[in-house]
Amino acid sequence: MKMMTVKTICPMMNMKISMITMNRQMRKKCRRRKPLPMENRAMKKSNKTGSDRTARIVRLIIAACLSVFLWSYINGNDINMITQEINNIPVTLINTEKLTSKGLLLSEQKNYFVNIRVRGSERNVSKLDASQITATADLSGVKGPGTYTADVVLQGLPNSVILQETQPSEIRIKIDSIRHKSHSVTINTSGKPGNHLSVVSATTSEKVRVEGPSQSVNKIKSCVATANVQDITDDTDVNIPVRAIDKNGNVLSDVECKPSMIKASVKIGKTKRVKIKTPKTTGSVGDGYKVAKMTVSPKTVLLGGKESDLDSIDSVRPESIDLNGIKSGTVIQKKLNLPSGVTDMDGNTNVTVTIKVEALTTKRLMIDDIEQRNVPNDLTVTKIENASVSVKIEGTNSELATLDSKDLSAWIDFSDAAEGTGSYNIQVTTDKGTIKSVSPSSTSATLKSKN
Repeated sequence: MKMMTVKTICPMMNMKISMITMNRQMRKKCRRRKPLPMENRAMKKSNKTGSDRTARIVRLIIAACLSVFLWSYINGNDINMITQEINNIPVTLINTEKLTSKGLLLSEQKNYFVNIRVRGSERNVSKLDASQITATADLSGVKGPGTYTADVVLQGLPNSVILQETQPSEIRIKIDSIRHKSHSVTINTSGKPGNHLSVVSATTSEKVRVEGPSQSVNKIKSCVATANVQDITDDTDVNIPVRAIDKNGNVLSDVECKPSMIKASVKIGKTKRVKIKTPKTTGSVGDGYKVAKMTVSPKTVLLGGKESDLDSIDSVRPESIDLNGIKSGTVIQKKLNLPSGVTDMDGNTNVTVTIKVEALTTKRLMIDDIEQRNVPNDLTVTKIENASVSVKIEGTNSELATLDSKDLSAWIDFSDAAEGTGSYNIQVTTDKGTIKSVSPSSTSATLKSKN
């Protein structure tokens, strides 16, 4: 019915315009046939002006009515205007491929959203399909690292509603430069091997090339891959994915490892904990000095390997140490000397060797009791000329501080003795310090036959 009304009005308007046009043409013909007096001419001109004004007014009224009619037809009879908010419209970043060609990328992998407010008739607003509304932000103008502000452009809104507000109307995007770096891979394991066995080692010779924002690449502590060893009983090779992690163990999702998969070798065997002995030494400390004490830390180590390799091992030592020229306390890191096929399960790349060096001093002690050793069964000692000796001991202050005569042993060896009086050497030993002199160093002793 509305369409009929439009068709009815349009012919009427055309007819009115045609009549006005015919009147003009007739007046022109009349003027050509007979000149009119000046008074008639002025009256005719006045009538013409009034007719033109009337025609214009009629056309304006018709156009206004037609506009109202068409607006009512398009927007419905209900002209109540309402406002509606549409939230969480995702923003699509466009021209991101141009960043790569410039050696750039997004430093934050995040999603952006905007909210909009629209206004229109109740009918048109209710017909809105939010899924057809899209938002974009153009990154083609990015030239280098930094923080950029990009305008949000909306598309898909029909002309029947008015966009009142976009919040936010622009978004801030952080751009970083791409960094490449070569990195070794640490192999972790998960699960437990079968038959009460253990993972002796899990290693790879491969390296990966990490790529990502420079600030993220700088956070990398290690690249790790985890091998599942649940219930395996034999050595095996596995292909596993690699991930870059920071110092807190968090995966750096914006860092890519190339290749993303690496080959790892997993060895299965037994374990055994043994003692770590002090290392062997070469050379000597400076003159007038002595190694007072040498210790290693840790004291023990858990070894892993095949059962046949571990059975013959009761202890291990660090690599030997050269003492030449050492005159003060020294701490040295040394690797353990491990047999082939045996692995340090505690993960100690080195052990700590602490060397305590002190200046030498001397101390003199008297021994009043000289022991008689190896006296022949048919002889007996009847007399010893000197029953006591003076002993000079050299050592460090810590060695000699608590040293007394009870820490010394003095004796005469009568293994080759014969009946009668003879001269015999006096021997002295101690666990603390070094014996420098014994006075007297020998004595006279008399032996008689028991028969």
